[in-house]
Amino acid sequence: MKHHLINNPPQGKKYTMLLCLLLIVGLLTHSVVLWMINCMLNPVEVSSQLLLHRLMWRKFAEAIFACCSAAYCLGQIILLYHAVKKKKLPLWRNLLAHCIVQLFIILACVLPFGLIDRGFVADYLLPAWTVAGLVVVLTAVWICCSSIVRKSKNIKKQ
Repeated sequence: MKHHLINNPPQGKKYTMLLCLLLIVGLLTHSVVLWMINCMLNPVEVSSQLLLHRLMWRKFAEAIFACCSAAYCLGQIILLYHAVKKKKLPLWRNLLAHCIVQLFIILACVLPFGLIDRGFVADYLLPAWTVAGLVVVLTAVWICCSSIVRKSKNIKKQ
């Protein structure tokens, strides 16, 4: 039985990992594009035409990040709905550990770029703060739903 779980983890874990990967792709895309335009199209040194190209690339990076973070949020809500429906929610300790790991991953995606490109460090960290807040709020919702479902299970047993 254990071998089956290793090769085929529960669907919720697969989707959670996929959503985490989507978040990483969004953050890394944003950071890489921003780093490239900061290196190649420095706003202080470029002409007005190149400045328009810089703004276009920046909007592209922000759009990719926005799509990835919106898909992450929607995916988490769908996962939560199915978990509540099946009454199979993780323990709050596991949810909290997952949240902390995700926060470290978020920092790992943006902090190296901010340290390399110190002049624009706030531009790298802003999306990280936004998505970190989203992760914390979603984790809080998961924990609340988990405790409500567990209490309702205990009430039904009595």
